[in-house]
Amino acid sequence: EVVANVQFGGAKRNRLYICGTTSLYAMYVQAHGVSHPR
Repeated sequence: EVVANVQFGGAKRNRLYICGTTSLYAMYVQAHGVSHPR
């Protein structure tokens, strides 16, 4: 399956969302994503 997009999310930004061609996957990871300035 081809990956179209990835994005960190969740309260601690340690959940990785992976959008495939026909599916959406989510997994907890040890890393934290960068928070966007508000």
